[in-house]
Amino acid sequence: MSELIHEILLNGEIEVQGRLVDASNATLFISVTYENESIQAIYKPISGERPLWDFESGNLASRERAAYLISELGRFHLVPLTIVREGPFGLGAVQRWIDVDEAIDLAQYFRTDVAELRSTALFDAVINNTDRKIGHLLPDANGKLYICDHGVTFHHEDKLRTVLWQWAGKPLTPEEIQQLADLHARI
Repeated sequence: MSELIHEILLNGEIEVQGRLVDASNATLFISVTYENESIQAIYKPISGERPLWDFESGNLASRERAAYLISELGRFHLVPLTIVREGPFGLGAVQRWIDVDEAIDLAQYFRTDVAELRSTALFDAVINNTDRKIGHLLPDANGKLYICDHGVTFHHEDKLRTVLWQWAGKPLTPEEIQQLADLHARI
């Protein structure tokens, strides 16, 4: 299924459906259709990026893609499929849309000890995420957690900023240490 989704996102025709108005950069809700298959996604054109004082202009889309790749290589499997491709407003990141379970109260959820949240905290440390907010947590109706908005990651200075502090000061588990060692070997 993920190969089909990748094929659709990469080669499909993009139709803008709307805009996420609470995003700081241009973030468009789109449908992508390829060979009679259609999926929903987010499109973040580079041309819609606002300049940041501490990140180089024009590369947030590449950071979104890099976060997806690290999520997969590190076997976190938290970031929805993300590619970089041409769209109606130029080159940008295109990420598979996740339907969030609206019954989950994110204000309570992010404070829990859910294993995927701990995994998110570890992932954020790996990618040096400077912007983990509650709204970037996307739990779906099947109980799977996805995370989004990774444009301001991979900075050369330590800039970790997150709402996930439940595990601060706690040692990594042997499984997490092995996961990081495996990721290091794959990179």
